[in-house]
Formats: sequence, C-alpha cells, structure tokens
Amino acid sequence: MVRPALQLYSVRAAETPRPALLSRIREAGYEGVEFASPPTADADELFTELADAGLEAVGIHVRLADLAHRLPAVIETCRALGCDAVAIAHVSPSHFRTPVRVRRLAQYVNERAARLSEAGVSLHYHNQCFEFQRVETPAPLDIASGVFNPTPLPPPGDQRDAGPLATGRRMAGTAAEHLLDRVTSPPTADAFAETGLAYFLDRTDAVHVEPDVGNVRVAGFDPTAVLDATADRSTLVHVKDEFVASPGPDPEERPAPIGAGDVDVAAAIQAAAATEAEWVVLENDDPPEPSVPIENGIDAFESHALRYQTPVEVG
Repeated sequence: MVRPALQLYSVRAAETPRPALLSRIREAGYEGVEFASPPTADADELFTELADAGLEAVGIHVRLADLAHRLPAVIETCRALGCDAVAIAHVSPSHFRTPVRVRRLAQYVNERAARLSEAGVSLHYHNQCFEFQRVETPAPLDIASGVFNPTPLPPPGDQRDAGPLATGRRMAGTAAEHLLDRVTSPPTADAFAETGLAYFLDRTDAVHVEPDVGNVRVAGFDPTAVLDATADRSTLVHVKDEFVASPGPDPEERPAPIGAGDVDVAAAIQAAAATEAEWVVLENDDPPEPSVPIENGIDAFESHALRYQTPVEVG
C-alpha cells in the first residue's frame, strides 16, 4: 500500500530544531521524508533523529555532479540512513534539445544507475517540464550537437572539465545553442510516447522515474496518463500543486498549496495507489509559512481514503 512522505524542501524555511520538526512531521501523519539534496548533517545522528521520530528516509535528490564526483559518499549516506533510493532532481534543459544529447544523457545516467544498483540503491529521474517536448532536430544540427554541447556531462571522479580546450568547447557549444534557438525548437508532443522523457526512458534499463505530477500538469499533460505509462518504473511519485495559467513548453504558473491549485491531486494520489508505487512524496515549492505543507499535504493524502500500513496515533 502506498504511504505518505514529505519532501523536506517544503519546510526549508522552518526555524524549528530538526528533531522537533521531524517529530511534528510524523505527528501530522507522514511516515517518511525525502531530502532535497544530500544531507550535510552527520548521517548517523540524522538516522537516530529519524528513528526517534518514527520516520523513514525514502529518497535523496541529487545532481549529476553528485553522481560523478561524490558517488561513493552518496552510497555511504544512503546506507547510514537506511535509504534505498536517490533521484536526479533536475538537469539542464539543453540535455533534451536533440536526440544525440538525450542518448548521451541516457547512457551516462544508466551507467551510474547500474553502479548504484550494485550497492542496493535505485536511481530515479525526477522530471521537470522541458522533457515533455519532442526531441526532433535536423540531422546536421543533431550531429553538431554531439560535438559541441554547451552542457557537457560531468567527468567521473576528481576529474574536472577545465582548461583552454574545455573553455573553447563551451564557447562553441553556446554558439551552437544560439543557432539551435534560431533555426529550430523542440515541437510540442501530443502524447507521452512522443516526449523526450519517453525517448530517454526507452534508452535506459536501470533507471526508474519519479513522476512529478505538478510539473507534468504544467507541461500540459495528464498526470494520471503519465503515471499509468510509467507505472512499472515508479516506486516514488512526487505530488505538488500548481496554479497553471498557461500550460505547455513556455508555461505561466506558480506554486500552489496542495489541493488548492489546478492539479487533480485526488486523481494523482489514487493513480499512484493503483500502481506499484510505494511512496507519495508531497511537496509545496513556495509555502507561505512552514506549517502549510505539513498540514495540507497530509490532509490531501488522507482525504482520498488511503490508509496507512501502520496506524498513526496523534497525541
């Protein structure tokens, strides 16, 4: 049965000491938390605080650079916290501009997913909005983008993409990006199977996906349809709400308290419950004050008749 977790980015402005904040999150009804970045606090101390509060660490958001330069540290943090999932929080939209770039990203991420899997940790991709366009580019430009890429993938280990050659490559890549902007732009997709995200997932076998239903809605897609299309690869489902004035590749939107915006939160939670998802991770990107996401997130979860595996006693 799917269980509720809170994305800790929602309470980043809280001034409450961390142990008291974690206890408050648990008392509200959450069973887990997801970290917005690899925690800097001592992992053993943090594990104790989570255990004392009765919470599980369900995932950690990371950057590509973390997977390149800090992969052993990420694995050790996961082990210390009892966490078995990390998610790429975001990448540059440039990686989804052309087929060549998507294939390079897919290969890069798949290799790191395989290394994480050997350590018992799954790698998930957390979507934004730009992945929901097609990745169609004239062949000469697609080939050129494979040579000149303004957002090269981070080299592994302690290597750094530096020096005159790297600088020249980035300058050439920026010029190529401006050319792409002038002569073409990724066309809007009409179905999930036509999107850059589907193209990416089709070229990976070790990568899971953490669908962000708020970003899916902002991109102009039906979150329940995307959840259904990715059900076999989604154990974490990210639920946030948005006021969407104009969806699509150049959207007009702003964050909303969960249940107050234009995302069909009820349908998304019920769709997650109907799949193999283990956790619904609730988030408010820009809450008016820290208690708002704690309360309205769990209210949204509970109001749709989902039940916990272990009853929560609120004292």
